[in-house]
Amino acid sequence: MLRPNLFQLTVFIASLCVSSCGAPNQSGAKNERKTSTNITALLESAAKQELAYLPETASQLGISAEVAGYSFFADINDRSDAGIARIALQRIETLAKLEDVEVDELPTDLATSLLTVRTAYRNVVDMQAFGHGQVSLGFVRPYALDQLSGGYIDVPDLLLNRQPTRVMDEALFYIERLAGLAGAIDDERRKLEADERRGIAPPSFILERMQLLAIALADGDAPVHPLVRTLENQMIGLPDISDSQREQISNQARRIVSTEIIPAYDRLSETLADMQTRASDVPGIWQLEHGEEYYAAVLNFYSGRSASPAEIHDEGLQLVEQLTARLERALQDQGFIEGTITERLTQIGEMPDQQYPNTEEGRQALLDRLSNQMLAMQSRTIDFIDTPPATSVSVMQVPDFLAPTAPGGYYIAAPADGAAPALFFINLRDTREWPAFTLPTLLYHETWPGHHLESALVAEQVSLPLIRQMIWNPTFGEGWAVYAEDLAYEFGAYSDDPMGELGYLQSLLFRAARLVTDTGLHYDRWSRQRAIDYLVATTGQPASAMATEVDRYTVWPGQATSYMSGRQTLRALREKAQIILGDNFSLKSFHAVILGDGPRPMSIVEQDVEAWIIDTLG
Repeated sequence: MLRPNLFQLTVFIASLCVSSCGAPNQSGAKNERKTSTNITALLESAAKQELAYLPETASQLGISAEVAGYSFFADINDRSDAGIARIALQRIETLAKLEDVEVDELPTDLATSLLTVRTAYRNVVDMQAFGHGQVSLGFVRPYALDQLSGGYIDVPDLLLNRQPTRVMDEALFYIERLAGLAGAIDDERRKLEADERRGIAPPSFILERMQLLAIALADGDAPVHPLVRTLENQMIGLPDISDSQREQISNQARRIVSTEIIPAYDRLSETLADMQTRASDVPGIWQLEHGEEYYAAVLNFYSGRSASPAEIHDEGLQLVEQLTARLERALQDQGFIEGTITERLTQIGEMPDQQYPNTEEGRQALLDRLSNQMLAMQSRTIDFIDTPPATSVSVMQVPDFLAPTAPGGYYIAAPADGAAPALFFINLRDTREWPAFTLPTLLYHETWPGHHLESALVAEQVSLPLIRQMIWNPTFGEGWAVYAEDLAYEFGAYSDDPMGELGYLQSLLFRAARLVTDTGLHYDRWSRQRAIDYLVATTGQPASAMATEVDRYTVWPGQATSYMSGRQTLRALREKAQIILGDNFSLKSFHAVILGDGPRPMSIVEQDVEAWIIDTLG
């Protein structure tokens, strides 16, 4: 329990009055306005420079050509060595400009934006210095591509899910982006080969997963390929296109897929097969050159704090012990007494009323259930925040070509232009991985009151600079989503669903076990099988699902720690506020403080809560 020092708090309040109650200085106010204008221009320039290199990001955000500064709809990211070098240099130059600014005299909202952006660029520049992997304002990964990311996946995903085709010009943009895919695949393949020569390559089991994806994406004749069929379906009924034009565009798409894209995937598949013959079967990045330093850096990036791997590992073990005891009590309350926790959860998952048939009808029934539960939780959002967002979210099945390697569920925010809703994807490659009692908590994490509430609220109600809309802070975002799982529980989501409560507790236990597993792989040098066995034994989840999780942690070190790390920080801040404010504490006001200025470093969130506490005390 976090108990603040009230004497220190009193001194802090007094110091604020002394520093802020003097007479206004008109010259100072004029200089502040000038500085604010300059900082706003600097942040706008940073966004334009990023978007100049990242046309796919511009599409994902749903912004206009005017906002981006150019027409980006037909372009894809430059994944060549030269393109990567250019954006890396630009980020170093941007950081130098951001660090050459004083924060003290800025208005609070602008200071928050400056500090948030500066932190993101500092992280990026630090990670770029390692000289390998993928580095962006929202994530870092050690390999040039993997089973979760890379142009060979990302460009098809963009075309299938975020490329609007409402008029003929947009169909032509689709064709131009499609034409760039083969080059992107070859660029990343060459980067993967170059990194391997430096001793930086994914382990063999990851390369195998990637090869299976490449094979799947090259499978089938062009006329039935998803990249062709999607375009053809979208062109049906376009108001400004003739039959002959539609046929011409379709033929272009088929030619590009058959003569350029499928061969590029075949080349990638051959490279991945060849690399497997030389690859290690050990998952941890400790084996890379400077691997320990790299892991310390990504752990700080994703956990939002400077704790060592050993400290995070021990914290995870303690949380696992506490949550295991809590889950044990809940199982006994429901009459599940005999066997280990894993055995009992497996028994529950195999009960007939918990299983959906692994058929199209079964998958649709599962999706329908999620949609109904989502609407029910949406109606309760007013319990958490004064003005809920209006943006809708749709429940979708992960596309078949991504299902073998995609995570269990993920969220994609709605574009700024309102052309499409937000999307919650669930991986239904095998419905046996999703017993009914596990579904509600996943839903609450990804939609209401989790990712969707946070994302849509910021988009609708918070006027953030464009560059901040491009920055994903994992500790904030994933921490809020796990905290939102707690909110659903606290507000009675499981009052008539005791089995769903077991799923909630299992989910929390899983988040804690991630702290142990991530550090186990990359610090304590666990094998892949040891990590899978630990997760299965600790959480009671299926081995196939836990294998996918371990492979995700293998290529995305540190990220798995952001969930519980962020949740623990938010719960500690709430407990602190409740202790200090007592009857004056308002949960909605607390959430308004957390969500009211968008994703940002947790250190800034802590300062914002402190300021709110002081203001509430009067």
